[in-house]
Amino acid sequence: LVLTCIFIATPAMATDTSSLDNAQHLQNLNLLQGSPSGFELERQPTRMEGLVMLLRLLGSEEAALTEKASHPFQDVPEWATDYAGYAYTYGITKGQSDDTFGAKSALTLEQYLTFVLRSLGYDDDAGDFSWRDAVSKSVEIGLLTEKQAANLEQGSFIRGDMVTISYAALEQSLKGQKIKLVDK
Repeated sequence: LVLTCIFIATPAMATDTSSLDNAQHLQNLNLLQGSPSGFELERQPTRMEGLVMLLRLLGSEEAALTEKASHPFQDVPEWATDYAGYAYTYGITKGQSDDTFGAKSALTLEQYLTFVLRSLGYDDDAGDFSWRDAVSKSVEIGLLTEKQAANLEQGSFIRGDMVTISYAALEQSLKGQKIKLVDK
């Protein structure tokens, strides 16, 4: 399964060099795209950027853009409506309310880890974790080390952090399986 991304920042859990290296690796895998300003690793990502990154990690971007699924969210920009529709249809996101996704809202560490845990087969509806304990669940399964989790929880969540977590997710086995998202 493959991913492709639009954004990125420098992580609290990695050095500037490793974050940039991870961004370049993700770009080489066609999972990340920069902007005219580069990867923007120091900028805080939006919830929509996090969702697009996740769909790319899942290898679902093409399906999302082809299926044209609908969603109830009133705040999703036109360019992102296919992503939101796909993610809503397949239970990847529930939004912030019945009709609001929070597309331009800042993405939090817990929100992004919730997306990633779901992509790895963990089900918060079934009680595998809750978004409030997504950090500890990520440590439990080996997605993050305790030191990385502590560093991430101390600072602002930036695109570099998202890139580093996304890159680490590629090495993570799916729940109960030995299959990984991508063979780097």
